[in-house]
Amino acid sequence: MAVSYPSFYYELLAQERRLAERLRHKDNAGGQANSIHTQETKGLGQFRLAEPIRFHVSFLQEPAFTQGAAVLRAPDPTRYSDPVGTAGLRSWLRDDKGHYIGAYMYYRVDIYTTRGPQAFKVQDEVSMVHYLNFTGTAYKALDNHVLAQLHQVQARMTQKMQ
Repeated sequence: MAVSYPSFYYELLAQERRLAERLRHKDNAGGQANSIHTQETKGLGQFRLAEPIRFHVSFLQEPAFTQGAAVLRAPDPTRYSDPVGTAGLRSWLRDDKGHYIGAYMYYRVDIYTTRGPQAFKVQDEVSMVHYLNFTGTAYKALDNHVLAQLHQVQARMTQKMQ
């Protein structure tokens, strides 16, 4: 005697298989990812931090690095130019598999006077935030919404079968 299931059962089963297949491949696939960080600096000159920035993902290859800076506090603009901030990458932090997991950074902040060499007088008046963006192919964690969808399908199947 053959068992007959309602038509919705096959639809739910197919949906569960599609989601499971997506999860299986998504877990092993690298994807485009960003790791975005900020670093505040106070004063003028070059700053080198002892601790690396740790990425939010593990990059499979060397990520592209872009940076920008914003002025938080600056001296009188009639006597001084706007501060100029730069971030640079000293070296990569890699794990035992060769993945890029962080970066050692340095920062430089300069200001120019419109009336003589007095930049040292405004040392404490300059504050900037540096925006750092690392982009590349990385391992990504599974999306929570995909897992939630799979659990919902499984719960509906269990409900319908009872």
